[in-house]
Amino acid sequence: MLGAEALFRVKAWQDDRGTLENLQNRQEIEAAPREDGHTLGAIIRMSRHPAVVYELMPNLRTRHIGKPLSTNSHGFRGPEVPLEKPDSTFRIVGIGDSLMFGHGTADDTLYLHLLAEGLRERLPDRRLDYVNTAVSGYNTAMEVAVLRERGLAFDPDLVLIHWVGNDFELPLFIRTRENYLRLDRSFLVTYLRQRFLAQYRMTAGRLEYATREDHETIPEAYRFLSGKEPNVAALDDLADLAVRHGFSVIFFSIEEPHPEVMARVRRHGFAYINGWSAIREAMTERGVTDYYDSEFTVAPGDPHPSELTHRIMADTLIEAFLAKDLVTPARLPSETPPRE
Repeated sequence: MLGAEALFRVKAWQDDRGTLENLQNRQEIEAAPREDGHTLGAIIRMSRHPAVVYELMPNLRTRHIGKPLSTNSHGFRGPEVPLEKPDSTFRIVGIGDSLMFGHGTADDTLYLHLLAEGLRERLPDRRLDYVNTAVSGYNTAMEVAVLRERGLAFDPDLVLIHWVGNDFELPLFIRTRENYLRLDRSFLVTYLRQRFLAQYRMTAGRLEYATREDHETIPEAYRFLSGKEPNVAALDDLADLAVRHGFSVIFFSIEEPHPEVMARVRRHGFAYINGWSAIREAMTERGVTDYYDSEFTVAPGDPHPSELTHRIMADTLIEAFLAKDLVTPARLPSETPPRE
């Protein structure tokens, strides 16, 4: 029995390794779509960078929350962007979560896309492109991690970070893993249950929706990403990356940021833009008093910005970019710092 238990522990470990490899190499959508398209869980894969956790699959052409969604060959939502930045091009890299990602909105209505279009129209003599690295469920620590691990390769001139009130929380999806040396359960019994009891399913090794709120119940592997401290400290990392790689930072929000977050924004000299006043003004013009049950959200009870609100956010940013003369390379080509 002890020998069998040891063998099934080895088998469980091997199965988990295979599951991890499959999660990291997903290239095609596996789940059958619902009427309104694929859920987020069906279009993501496990990231090879532990602090990023999960990412969108590349080359998607599908629907999500009823709207068209596509990703480029890098796995970012938006048009194809060459890794090497063309000469004389001003490049914006966006980092954020579901608001920048565009939960419930089509590709060409996202505010980052509209921002780039508006700047090109207002500044026809300047070349400009953008990379949208945002994914629903990211927190600040994950956003800075995806910039560090993947976004810096695009050589940004400006990084636009979108902060929301849930940026201290656990990632939306996590990977449950087993401790194969634990003595409080039998892996042999688990296998037999899984083999012969249809209602019993092992969940280890899969990407699962995270519902944990108590820090003590969060898996150890994710505690370095959860809570106020690591997510506020991520802004220090962002400031350090900005200095070392020569890009400027715009801190954007449509709500009042946490006081400690704003303290870091001021300390590091990030340009701060809040889009709520423009949204509120548009609501007043339309006689809307309840944002959460209006045309400004994707659906009643879902506070994510609608396509109308994305347009307002884009217009707010365009005006700020022009007023602050932000579409100017932070360095000359000859001053580009060496890559790490």
